[in-house]
Amino acid sequence: QKTAYDISACLVGSEMCIRDRPTQGNFFSFSLDTDSDETFEAFLNKGIILRSLKSYNMDRFVRVSIGQEFENDSFIEATKKIKGSIN
Repeated sequence: QKTAYDISACLVGSEMCIRDRPTQGNFFSFSLDTDSDETFEAFLNKGIILRSLKSYNMDRFVRVSIGQEFENDSFIEATKKIKGSIN
């Protein structure tokens, strides 16, 4: 089972340039450098539910929970597609 650290390590520093925040939990926050509501909608259209962090004054960040391995793999693939469509 991948941890939040494992998944964020797959994404941070990659060509997707996701910025994250350190985490000790079963979730992590990240930004695709777009409004968090836009990011939320893009992932929702792919069947992935995130949490916007606007209520914490983090207007460009969303939170994703770590799930089962197939869910994590789906998240990573969706992130690549969504990030590619933003640029």
